[in-house]
Amino acid sequence: SIRLISTDSEERMILQRYSMKKDEATKSIAKRLKKKFELTSAICYRCEMPMMRKNNKMVCVVCPAIKKRARKNAKKKRALRSSPPLDPPCQQPQQPQEQLHQQQKQKQPKKLYVGIPGQ
Repeated sequence: SIRLISTDSEERMILQRYSMKKDEATKSIAKRLKKKFELTSAICYRCEMPMMRKNNKMVCVVCPAIKKRARKNAKKKRALRSSPPLDPPCQQPQQPQEQLHQQQKQKQPKKLYVGIPGQ
């Protein structure tokens, strides 16, 4: 049976892998710090990353980034799954052994025998 690749399943996978979650958090938080967001000690219940504040409004900037990455990953996996398999490399038909033997004979240089006359 073919498993459906959903954005939700990709999102759960990212949330379970700390290194992927940390990468997304680092990028998102750094981007918002440049936009004058304030990093707080409050933790998002969903992604377990620090929340940010701007204009007295607390927001998680990591969850939307994870959602976006999950959509992108799911779309890429669906495209890979729906693409046709690659054709095997072309092979030349095999020649009978006799033809191969004759071709090898033709390619071999002729042997010259140099000997001492009278021996």
